[in-house]
Amino acid sequence: MLLLLVATEAELWAVRRAMPASRQDVSLLMTGMGSENASFVLQQALCQYKPTAVLVLGLAGALSKALTVGEVVVYSACRDEKGRSFSVSHKEVVTYLRDTPLRVSVGVGLTLPKMVCSTWEKSFLSAEAIAVDMESYGILEVASNSGVAVSVARVISDDALRDLPDLSQAITPEYKLDSYKVLRSFLSQPIAAARFVHGVGKSLQILTVLAGLLVKRYSAVSKNNS
Repeated sequence: MLLLLVATEAELWAVRRAMPASRQDVSLLMTGMGSENASFVLQQALCQYKPTAVLVLGLAGALSKALTVGEVVVYSACRDEKGRSFSVSHKEVVTYLRDTPLRVSVGVGLTLPKMVCSTWEKSFLSAEAIAVDMESYGILEVASNSGVAVSVARVISDDALRDLPDLSQAITPEYKLDSYKVLRSFLSQPIAAARFVHGVGKSLQILTVLAGLLVKRYSAVSKNNS
């Protein structure tokens, strides 16, 4: 069984649109934001679903200035804020996606317990990784203890050339978004907010395409192996 993991409700709906109506060999779960939430959900899922492979899908922020909104990043490794690192299964995913219309890059991802909103911080972190998210490292840490292979494919929702609205204060200790603080941040930076919302919308559309391609690929490989 293939287990698909996403962090947010928006990502869940984007991936669900690509899922066939009835698939017994693919399960889709939402973990919530943050490594701790993602780790907990995966621990439960490994017992319940006993997947043979895990695929992490979702959005990511660019740290490399070479990445553009809507580009797919496949992680070759993932680091956390303490400098710890896990290698990530990626060669098969990259080989397959490079025969599709999607623009694909490969590189190290960075998982942090916050959103990175400023260009100066992205530039500083670009020495460590090409993209940033809030969940992947926690998932890889749990999976490494179970022996289940994990791949990570994310779509860039914001580039490294422009500041985002400052959403750092809008994330609660439980890694949920405070709607009031999000709105206040958007109103204080309306141009950046409009650009961010547009980028998220575009990247979610591409996430649907990406999910459809990878689920189709998994199905084809499963049939050949059966």
